[in-house]
Amino acid sequence: MTRKKIIIFLCVLCCFIIGIFIIKGKTDKKGTYEMSYHGEKYFFNDDMINILCLGIDNEEILGMRNSYNYSVGQADAIFLVSFNRDNKKMIITAIPRDTIVTLHKYQLDGEAAGTEEGQIALQYAYADGREKSCELMKEQVSTLLGGVPIHAYAAINLSAIPVINDAVGGVTVTMDDDYTYLNPDFKKGATIHLMGESALDYMHRRDTSVHGSAIGRITRLVTYMKAFMPQAQKALKEDTRLPFEILDELQDNALTDLDAKTIALLVKDLPGCSLSDEQIYTLDGTIDTSGEYERYYIDEDAVMRWIINNLYKK
Repeated sequence: MTRKKIIIFLCVLCCFIIGIFIIKGKTDKKGTYEMSYHGEKYFFNDDMINILCLGIDNEEILGMRNSYNYSVGQADAIFLVSFNRDNKKMIITAIPRDTIVTLHKYQLDGEAAGTEEGQIALQYAYADGREKSCELMKEQVSTLLGGVPIHAYAAINLSAIPVINDAVGGVTVTMDDDYTYLNPDFKKGATIHLMGESALDYMHRRDTSVHGSAIGRITRLVTYMKAFMPQAQKALKEDTRLPFEILDELQDNALTDLDAKTIALLVKDLPGCSLSDEQIYTLDGTIDTSGEYERYYIDEDAVMRWIINNLYKK
């Protein structure tokens, strides 16, 4: 990996702890991605670059199956991160892990094994835990969002979270609710400087016996992300070798389809990007808690309005 690739790989991590903005390309002409909605035609905004960011709930090397259920992990956090190169704004679309889709299953030898309805998080687990899993997740998210193009993916596992958090000196957040069931220090209203395992507690842990806990965790992820960005930018200014030190520790815990051709597009644009609460959205929908596992059904009309208003134009 070249020096420029390493720097971009980790500078983009500053934008979101569970995602890495690395792009593979962009549409070359208006109309390549077209959508019809309520009788109107819309075209994908070619200034937008979409990256699928995945957080995998496995501490093993990406692609390695764990010892207790032989799984490569699930996509426990799923975000489509969109960067507008024209106005330097970032748009983040959170996809609940329990969103119901048609899953494509594969055997250990890579042979297709049919389809079934299930939580989108499982799509990652139903393949190799590496490139095939990420590509399948790209297809699922694109289909879910009306065919929106996704230019690249990036995945990190649980082991990467404390490494990245501590490398920038930790991140300070204020608890918006009582999270002492995650960590005894996480009392409502407390301001905590997250270091090491406490970052993992805040980012990943949840009480699965509580209905809607996966949706609630998204709120914490967004809070963390907004606090992480300025901290990471400051750390990189103080230590230009920081990206190399992080990369040494993340070699087995991160995966992306990096393409050097278009990296230059972000080199000058990404540091000046902006992000506000209005630019972050969790797919609207309803939770069905009647079965053994929660099932999240999106509000297709509300989701399409968000996608069209933020990623498309007439």
